[in-house]
Amino acid sequence: MLLLVAMLSVGCATPYQQMDRMGGYADAQLAARVFEIRFVGNGYTRRTTVEAYAMRRAAEVTVSHGFAGFVEMQSNGGTDQSLMYVNDQAQVVSKHSMTKRIYLLTAQEMGQVPAALDARLILARPAEADED
Repeated sequence: MLLLVAMLSVGCATPYQQMDRMGGYADAQLAARVFEIRFVGNGYTRRTTVEAYAMRRAAEVTVSHGFAGFVEMQSNGGTDQSLMYVNDQAQVVSKHSMTKRIYLLTAQEMGQVPAALDARLILARPAEADED
């Protein structure tokens, strides 16, 4: 069964999902209105998709806590590279990740913060998906 799961997951980008062994999102509340959002892709997930998924998760967390928007306090992207051998050929695999620290804002506060992002507008956009 494990072999079947491994075979099915080969060649597929990480979908928008909660974190599991193939990647996905995770979030943590650091203070009353401060959250850390992280999205990790696998070797088939583009950096732009990882960034879009992290932004989408930030918007979902914002709305689920009753706020209208957020401001990014910190945003860090990274790429981990590893070497994989397939048929005695070395291949470099790049796995992208994005971590955002956000501060939640009320609708009134959004008008006072130039860098404020409207969570509902972000959620109104279609989720980006990797296309081959």
